[in-house]
Amino acid sequence: MNQAAFLEAILAEPDEPAHRLVYADWLDDQGESDRAEFIRLQVGRETLVPWSRAARASLAREQQLLNQHGAEWAGDIARIATRYRFHGGFVEEISIPCDRFLAEGHVLLRLAPIRRLNLRHTQALIGLLNDEKKQNQLAKLLAGVMSLDLTREYIDERSGLLLLHLPTVPPLRELYLWNSSLTAAGLELLAEQPVLDGLESLGLRGLHEEVNLLLRSARLGRLRRLHLHADSALAVWLSKHPLLRQLEELTLSHGSLSIQAVEALVGSPLVGGLERLDLSFVPFDRASLRALANENLLGRLRWLNLSMSLRNTGIDGLVSSPLLRRLEGLDLSLNRLSHQAAKLCRHKGACRLETLDLLYNDISASVQAKLAERFGDDVCLFSR
Repeated sequence: MNQAAFLEAILAEPDEPAHRLVYADWLDDQGESDRAEFIRLQVGRETLVPWSRAARASLAREQQLLNQHGAEWAGDIARIATRYRFHGGFVEEISIPCDRFLAEGHVLLRLAPIRRLNLRHTQALIGLLNDEKKQNQLAKLLAGVMSLDLTREYIDERSGLLLLHLPTVPPLRELYLWNSSLTAAGLELLAEQPVLDGLESLGLRGLHEEVNLLLRSARLGRLRRLHLHADSALAVWLSKHPLLRQLEELTLSHGSLSIQAVEALVGSPLVGGLERLDLSFVPFDRASLRALANENLLGRLRWLNLSMSLRNTGIDGLVSSPLLRRLEGLDLSLNRLSHQAAKLCRHKGACRLETLDLLYNDISASVQAKLAERFGDDVCLFSR
């Protein structure tokens, strides 16, 4: 086989890692050991949990290789896309204005298995999709996209409806609409669309009265990861809704959550399946941390993000929480922690932490040494 044949197999079956690994072996035979190593690292990391030591070691080596060869490996994609990222050893994610994607998407899709699309300047869709030919063209380009990210776009009702009413819609696994300008009517219409049927990950921002119109959709049966910028009303509503039972990952970052809302959520009988919980940028203190301290709650939780949420006054509540016995990853970055961080060393019993993120805190060298001795110097992250 030659390089073109390997690429053809990867493009045809992008979910099959064997094609990429066989290609890596071939690259070794051609003397391209760095490229082969990079592919194996990224394919292997997809089987690891993100907070593990092994995953962090892989990421560090991947970045070294990208610094040396990234632009070369991206090739013409670097010229066409605004931004790009590698997954599984190949460029799979791009950021691109929608007019450029419509014009040059056919070129990109021949160069790499692009499946993650950050579509920009979506307001141009209204003018671009003014005839059936262009609508069919965009639908064809989107056919292999598994992740559509409109995070940076304040996508309006008209543009959103145009995407929903393409001749065919992509079989998405991920959809991110953080800053959309969809109205309640738009969200209610989206809730009825088949595009939701395969979703495993959904990101939204909005008020309780609007967002729950979408979250009540019967089409979200495969959803496992939900990312919200939520208020207290939405968090309390979610604590009572069956959707919570099927979630493995929940993000409520940058929300304005009351103590009562946090207690309702983590105390819900529906919350037992959560493995990852992100409460970053949600202010916590001793009182609100009590909601996380119940031995019987969040029994499967493996990763907790309290970045920019905790202060020195909240350390005591965290130390006494049984969560520290169960967690494998804990993010305490950006919390302005100082000498009080040493209290973490008082935690009794065994600890399963593989990552304790303490980046961007004002922790002295002596306290860092104590933390490293208690949890492991390959676990504690004090600087990049």
